[in-house]
Amino acid sequence: MVGVTEDKSSLLRVLGIPLEMVVHVDSVASMDSFITAIGGARGILTLLGVRCTVGSVVVCPPTRAQCLEAFNRRQSSDSKSSILTIGARQWTKHVQRSLNGWWGVNKGSEAAKNAVAECMIVQLLDSTVWKNIHGLPNGPVVFEIRQHEGYGARWSIQGGKDVHFRGFVEPYFENGHDVGWMH
Repeated sequence: MVGVTEDKSSLLRVLGIPLEMVVHVDSVASMDSFITAIGGARGILTLLGVRCTVGSVVVCPPTRAQCLEAFNRRQSSDSKSSILTIGARQWTKHVQRSLNGWWGVNKGSEAAKNAVAECMIVQLLDSTVWKNIHGLPNGPVVFEIRQHEGYGARWSIQGGKDVHFRGFVEPYFENGHDVGWMH
């Protein structure tokens, strides 16, 4: 992924496991040996395709169902009339950042925006080439996905069960924060 330095030591460790060790995982003892050989929890994350960077945290990633449930929660639980989801609200913020229209067009009813935003998150989940669990500078641990062009999404994860959709992310580029991620 452009703009990120990946630590490949866990990947190289997993790839260096002898095939015989993988083929003969048929007891608790052999499973224990296998997990130890791949590097424990970090090795399991590597097998799941979760990348390792300087800020990576060893935490179980949320499931697809947890990610979609968090995305589809209502933005305002106090409002009786609004049905806008957290994901759709975040999507409306990103539509304006892409000058090439990558995020789509922000128009229609709240139900229409919810539908377009859900299609977008499903597309991102289906085309993920990069997954990482890392801490942000202000503290929360996030599960981040990105597709091949660098567009993606983040969920905060707390205690393994508490998953919240944080928003979409733009591709990395120099001075992105300074220009409001307009591209």
